[in-house]
Amino acid sequence: MPTTTRLIVIIHGIHTSKERAASWMPALGRHLKGDDTACAVNVYTYGWRSGTAMRFPIVGWFSRRARVKRFQRHIAKLRLLYPGAKIQVVAHSYGTWISHYAMAKGKLEMRTWYDDIVYMGSIVHQDEYGKSVPVGRAINLYSPDDKVVDGAPGFGESGTVGFVPAGNGRIENKHMSGYRHGHYLEPGLAWDTARDFLVS
Repeated sequence: MPTTTRLIVIIHGIHTSKERAASWMPALGRHLKGDDTACAVNVYTYGWRSGTAMRFPIVGWFSRRARVKRFQRHIAKLRLLYPGAKIQVVAHSYGTWISHYAMAKGKLEMRTWYDDIVYMGSIVHQDEYGKSVPVGRAINLYSPDDKVVDGAPGFGESGTVGFVPAGNGRIENKHMSGYRHGHYLEPGLAWDTARDFLVS
């Protein structure tokens, strides 16, 4: 078997059961991988989470922090399993929050980093990418028609208006015309855009 040169890690949003995750994540992985035999796909799931509970100050904070730390440990293990491989994260909805703060939160015990990251329907605040984020490249797929992001108080709006570009120029905002939150889970422009970005 060829040596794995890149590893695509896919992480979902809240309200995602195992059955729902299985309905789209493996298919997205196959689409992103294509014919690249040196590419591996890792589907990361963390179970169904209540969006309402996430907003409670105490319970929500501990739950969010636990999800971030678990993902940090997961990426650290993958780097040991795939030494030298490029780590590329594709995140949707609450998965964007987890994967973003896994690399942005310096006050946690550790920080992780990726070579590339794709944000889809992001709930990270639009000015957060301008802060110190150890990532090689990033693309943010956003749409003003994404009403789920627009109606997520306590979280961010980068999934509807885009990120304020970082000074290092490593973030690209890509407008997904007409896209709603669930459209990212289906084959189409977003999947093609993510694939093209990851292989470029």
